[in-house]
This record gives sequence, C-alpha cells and structure tokens, in this order.
Amino acid sequence: MQCRSVLEHLTKGRSEYLRAGVEAEGADWIIQNARVVMQFALMQAGEQSRDRSMADNVEWIAAHNPGSKIVLWAHNGHIKYSNPPGFDPMGGLLHKKLGQQLVNFGFSFNEGSFRAIETGKGMREFTVRPLAEESLDRALASAGFPLLALDLRQIPKTGPVAKWFAEPHPMRSIGAMYDEKSPDLPMYVATEVWPQDYDAILFVEKTTAARPMSESER
Repeated sequence: MQCRSVLEHLTKGRSEYLRAGVEAEGADWIIQNARVVMQFALMQAGEQSRDRSMADNVEWIAAHNPGSKIVLWAHNGHIKYSNPPGFDPMGGLLHKKLGQQLVNFGFSFNEGSFRAIETGKGMREFTVRPLAEESLDRALASAGFPLLALDLRQIPKTGPVAKWFAEPHPMRSIGAMYDEKSPDLPMYVATEVWPQDYDAILFVEKTTAARPMSESER
C-alpha cells in the first residue's frame, strides 16, 4: 500500500525535517495528515474500522496538547462504551486507554423535529412522536423536565431505580440517515443498558430541527 510507504518515509525523515528548519508542530501535522489518508485506505480495504481510526486520532490530539481538555461530539453509537459483536466503538476504545479521565454523555429526546438524509433522496426535516412507555426517552419525559442532565454514576445501587436502569430499554438512535416508513428499525431504535454504555444522559423533551443557512448567511 503506497500510502503506508509515504507515512513510513515521512516518519523516518522527521529528524531531517527538523534539522532543515521545519518546526516540530508542522512536521507532526504533515505526518498525521498522511496517517489519516492511510486510515481511509485501510477502512476502504476492510482492514481497520472507522471507530478505531477516530480513537487513534483523538489520542494523537490529546498527546499533542498535554494538559488540555477535549470535548468530542459524535453519535451515541460511536461514543458508547460497550462493544456488540463485531464492533468496537470509539468510546469503548478510548475508555480502555483513558479510564476515568473520560466522561461520555448519551443524548436522548422524547419527540420533535430533526434534519436527516432521507434514504435514496436527500436532506429534509422529519418529525417524530414519543416512543412506547417502556422506552428510556419516555421515562425521562415523565419526570417533567424539558431539559435534563442525569449523572448515571450517581444513581442508587439498590432499589427500584437501580433495578430499572439495570435492564435494557429502547431509545432513539437516529443518525445522519432516516426512513420514516421504517421508524422501528434497529438502526433508529437501540435497546441498551445505559449505565453500561454511558456516564451521563443529556435529555431534551422536544427538539426543533436545525435551520439551514440562507444564501446571505453563507
């Protein structure tokens, strides 16, 4: 693979670039860009997952910014900790390396609108109603808070609340794509044990869709 050869060449030549006057930050940035190209090639060839590459890149950013904090935004399926068969999410991979230095938030909403790509067509606005009563989204909505942040690390260890959260419950898991004709597909509704996957929940009772920028705003 030629991109791997390019990355190895740049990595081995780093000291020479520094002697030639290239700043360390610039040299490392060039090497990292070559690494991202190789990651894409490996993903296309089925040799490395997208989540593994994302986790590696987050580690690279952290290593090159010592003492800094990182806020990373991604779909619940990417930041969760548990790994279903055949899939290691970015969150789980980072959690193995960072431990309690990492805190992840799962996002949940009860009803409302959002923008997504309609299967086979294009980006448009969708509106959905609440899920069934046994869902996590509906349970959080019953608390009566329009916005809620819940630290799952602080929930009771015993009792009815602990028992409820220890069981799997369905919740929305809508990403970039959506098909309103099949709203109950596993890709749109995930069943998870939340304390196993996330440290906290950020809940919105009713969402409004993102507003596209007008020509004058671009």
